Amino acid sequence: LEGRVVAYWPQPFALRLPGWRQTYRPDFLVEWQSAEKAWSGLEIVEIKTLWKNGKVGWQPDSREKFKTAAGIYTCFAWVVKWRDEHGVWCEERFE
Repeated sequence: LEGRVVAYWPQPFALRLPGWRQTYRPDFLVEWQSAEKAWSGLEIVEIKTLWKNGKVGWQPDSREKFKTAAGIYTCFAWVVKWRDEHGVWCEERFE
C-alpha cells in the first residue's frame, strides 16, 4: 500500500486458523490512507530478521500459518518485511 500511516497497533489480536487448533498473532496492524485520501486500508505486517545464511527468518511452520491466515482473512492486506544485509527494508506481499 502507498500513502501515509494513520495508526498502527502492535500485536493487536489473535486470528483463529481452522484445522490447526492454533492462532496467528500478527506483529502489527497498520491503517493506511492514500495520498489523495481517496481510500484507506488495513494491513497485517509481520517483521522478520535476515538469518546469517541470507534467508528470511521463518520458523518451519510460521510461513504456512501466515499464508493460511492471509487466505482466510482477505479483508486485510498482508506483508512480511525484513532488512537485508545492507539495512534496506524489503518486503513480500501475500494475496
